[in-house]
Amino acid sequence: MEIEYYDLRQESEPLFEDGAEVAPEELIDIAQEANPGIFQDYDLVSASEFSEIEPEPYKDRNDWQRAMDTLIFSVSGQVPSDRESNLNMSATEEMRQYFDGTDRNQKSMSEKFVFGTLPYLFTGFGVKDQKWSKSDVNNFETFTTFSDRLMAEEPVKASSFLCAHKKKREEEVHSLTEDIVEEDAANTLNMLRGVFANSYNTEAEVDFYQPGTSHQGLLSIFPGVIVKTAERGELDEIADLLDQQMRQMESLTDQYSNSSIQFRVNDVDEHFDDVHREAEARLGEDYRSLSSEELDKFADEDFLYRIAREETLPEVERLMPFYKEPGSRESIIEPEAVQNVEDEEIRDALEFYEEPMSAASKAFLETLFYHVWGEKCREKEELAIGLERDHALYQTKAFHYGHGDEWKMHHYAPHLYARRNNEVEENGNLHEISFRQFWR
Repeated sequence: MEIEYYDLRQESEPLFEDGAEVAPEELIDIAQEANPGIFQDYDLVSASEFSEIEPEPYKDRNDWQRAMDTLIFSVSGQVPSDRESNLNMSATEEMRQYFDGTDRNQKSMSEKFVFGTLPYLFTGFGVKDQKWSKSDVNNFETFTTFSDRLMAEEPVKASSFLCAHKKKREEEVHSLTEDIVEEDAANTLNMLRGVFANSYNTEAEVDFYQPGTSHQGLLSIFPGVIVKTAERGELDEIADLLDQQMRQMESLTDQYSNSSIQFRVNDVDEHFDDVHREAEARLGEDYRSLSSEELDKFADEDFLYRIAREETLPEVERLMPFYKEPGSRESIIEPEAVQNVEDEEIRDALEFYEEPMSAASKAFLETLFYHVWGEKCREKEELAIGLERDHALYQTKAFHYGHGDEWKMHHYAPHLYARRNNEVEENGNLHEISFRQFWR
């Protein structure tokens, strides 16, 4: 077998050109030659040792873990901790048991999938043995349902939402960046190329949704960014920054697409329109004024509202200084700052931004965003990839509820969140690598 190689190292030179087809033994040989100390310190396998190891973990668990650790290091420059190595093996064994007796059984334990797909999948997406977790939502069940789609010998589709790209806090608090760090964004695209190119899928299409310069795009920006930008008198520049970020991502995705893997960047408008239409269908035209009492009443009857009340509302209340409750006369943005904006689209969006919305309504809309995404992924049979910087449990619960025909605690959607870490150190532990925003 051969691995289609895509480099995930942050700093050092790639071992091969992206897209090169190399035997695992050749990849390991070159990696060991470049990093003999790491191979010795972490007891990684040599090429000759690897050639004797079977893809099924149960045949020799210790050697299997060493082999998987070696492949992960060879593509990423990061070594799994003992805990992560154990979890990777457990996830693979859980997957084998899940597919036992099905047409996926042979594929799930094939050399191609175990030694080709899984090293990229484990590098990009951490997995835990918990049902739900705030810090890392990928459990064995979601990992298995995601993997199931990767074994289909047919085209696969995936979608992901991106935030507007911000600067580092130490550079400037709540400020959009002028330039996305292409190396970091490219590393994420390479991770996805590694997953899909080594899967059984004949081709892959990945749609990214990002805020553009429209009314909805401007309204989707984190409110602290709007407020701070207004204070700096730079509101007119927001549209230009969003447009520049969109063009950069389009250029990158074009560059990293090929005949079998297509990346596309889309405006978020259509999705937001769908969310607001759904809110109006459920709550009427006055959906921006949902009271906490009404939310409580609906939560007793519908799990979606319960997610909004119990999981989303605390997150929203933390940000309420940036939102206006109904009846509030206080302006979040200085009126003069809005009046001085020359761009009519920006001015209209800011005026809409100033319209009051209750905390309950904001919580419900945030919940509905992920619920609608889950519905769409079910209808289109898409994989869902989480790349936005922050994660909260309501996002996963709402997505899974939308993906299921009805709420079932044992319904797990093909939805994985990529690894996130603030500072990446090459040749460190695997959990220190990052593929989520912001790329800066």
